[in-house]
Amino acid sequence: PETALVTLSAEQGEYVVDESALLEGGVRISQGPRSVEAELATYDALQEALAREGNVLVQEPGILLRGDSAELDIATGDARFDGARFVLYEGDYRGEAARLSRTEAGLTIEDGEFTRCEPGNEGWKVSAGRIEIPEEGGYAIAENARLEIYDVPVLWAPRLTVPVSDERKSGFLFPSVGFSGENGLDASLPYYFNLAPNYDATFTPRLMADRGMLLQGEFRQLSERMENTIGGAWLPQDDNYNGEFSFDEFEELVRSGRLPPGTFEAEERWLARFDHRGTWLRGLTTQVDFIEVSDDDY
Repeated sequence: PETALVTLSAEQGEYVVDESALLEGGVRISQGPRSVEAELATYDALQEALAREGNVLVQEPGILLRGDSAELDIATGDARFDGARFVLYEGDYRGEAARLSRTEAGLTIEDGEFTRCEPGNEGWKVSAGRIEIPEEGGYAIAENARLEIYDVPVLWAPRLTVPVSDERKSGFLFPSVGFSGENGLDASLPYYFNLAPNYDATFTPRLMADRGMLLQGEFRQLSERMENTIGGAWLPQDDNYNGEFSFDEFEELVRSGRLPPGTFEAEERWLARFDHRGTWLRGLTTQVDFIEVSDDDY
């Protein structure tokens, strides 16, 4: 777009040749695949700069930006927005920012937030004092960041790296937090290992307040003809299960006299699984779906 002609249109305008222009009403500015819409715009021909006000909209490949006001450098494409809202098409992210700047290096967001939830759904979002999204990078770097689940902060980090594309990178994935009558507070924090283009692994510690710490792992391998997954989980002792009854069931049976008084002994629990899918010559396929657990109640 930097070498394309700039076309300006509006309901009315004033233009001083080679100096400036004032455009009002339905302002539209086009430059190659980039377009800008606003209610009012001033154009400085000497500085090749645009200042826009009133529901500013910028569209170009990969991104959509809205703002209360904005400045655009025609020569470089650099832009600065106040009261911005944005959509990144790659990665399906949207967000808001008090201030947003766009340069060749990428996006810089100040006092902003972003999410992959659809509009109207605030299931989760990352808020940060400063967010940088490199132009060629697949990751956003958020400083003084917090993860919010339905507007409730659940994680704070001085620096958080979040993928904004399909590019893979080792690091923590988003945690999950829940609550149930059997597990109590249930929180998981997965860590992803990008080992090679065709195999990876995930390790997930899972804290269940009423049961204990469950350690889970998964290894995935992919080739031209097959894909394999090996997984497992181990709970050294389940504080809510003794191999036959839950703790509440045990207490009820003791109170009713159906079990003699005794000590509730926590049981070790585990899971192991192997999944295989293969496609070979002449339509031959192979499949393995194996799971072994410590007990039938697992």
